[in-house]
Amino acid sequence: MLSHMTHSFSDHCPLLLITGGLSNLHRRWHFRFESAWLMEDSCEKEVQSLREQSSGSVPVRLRGVSNGLVHWISQFRHDKHVSIKALQQKLEALCGVDPADDILGEIVEAKLALNMEYDKSELYWEQRARKN
Repeated sequence: MLSHMTHSFSDHCPLLLITGGLSNLHRRWHFRFESAWLMEDSCEKEVQSLREQSSGSVPVRLRGVSNGLVHWISQFRHDKHVSIKALQQKLEALCGVDPADDILGEIVEAKLALNMEYDKSELYWEQRARKN
């Protein structure tokens, strides 16, 4: 592909010649590690497992780990969404029951687990918003 680039100071027009085709120009997505993943117990185990499975040069191994993490996080997000819904339903059910010591303990545990999930979500969105 040949294109004429803009010029401002010269009377010459620079040319841009791309010999690799257009598929290399547009990368729609690239891997980014999310800091919220570090709050997950299974993340470290998954990275270790993916690292042990990969072979070759460092860039090839990193690509293998990142591809594996993409698959892991998609499954993990689905499971987390189901888990949050289950915690919310459990909390609603427990709040409708007469308060006894064991019920209050379960309510506290459900609230703590739900708050931890909300904290992870908040950390994710803080990183996305690039807040300082």
